[in-house]
Amino acid sequence: MNPPRHGRARVIWGSSAGEWPGERPFSDWGQWGYGHLDLRVFADNDEYWVDIEGTAHRLEDMTPGYRVNVLAWLDANAAYFHAMTIRKHLIEVYAELLDGRVDPLALRRLHHILASGPEQWLAATAIVQALKDAVGERGTSANQPRTVHPRRPPLGGPVPGVERLIITTENSRYDLDLRGGRVRRVPSTGARMRADSQWVPVRDVRPVEVGAPMAMRLDVRGDGVPTVRLTSPVIGVTTA
Repeated sequence: MNPPRHGRARVIWGSSAGEWPGERPFSDWGQWGYGHLDLRVFADNDEYWVDIEGTAHRLEDMTPGYRVNVLAWLDANAAYFHAMTIRKHLIEVYAELLDGRVDPLALRRLHHILASGPEQWLAATAIVQALKDAVGERGTSANQPRTVHPRRPPLGGPVPGVERLIITTENSRYDLDLRGGRVRRVPSTGARMRADSQWVPVRDVRPVEVGAPMAMRLDVRGDGVPTVRLTSPVIGVTTA
């Protein structure tokens, strides 16, 4: 597998579930030095892009042109980053096997990545979803008006007698208030996301299936422009 095109960047794997011994958090920007991309940028991170010099940029502070360039670079190298992410998760699973244990969540996460093609995997990452949301569905600025579709019932339709659901994913828990039309994410592992632990208006939620990611449209910024969020695979759904 060849390294990325249109600029050099060596990937640094970084642990998906807590840091390896001696490893520093993802948010310790620039820890790997010039020309390295920490693959943890793809793990439930929808706030920061880290450039080739290790400098972090909040997505909301990036210019529209910069966002478009980053998306184009990621799209051009989707196969490489997908392969390196698979390799990273394989190493983590093998390390657990050598230690005499296996995390079922790690196996499910690996299975989901293996079952996804490079483009599908990349499009489902939080960072790419946030970048696309920021530039607009047709490549326009997020400040330009966009059509907001009427709200559809959560979970594909009303759920008789159920007003609240607790949806557990590999990396977090989502409290879904069906009556109030809002959702709250409580992270369990991985990076924090915008508006964590806060109630956020939810415009609609696609049908939820255990073993697959959950897709939602949220009003995270409070400006009426929906943000599409795709979670890590769902591992359980219960009523509250």
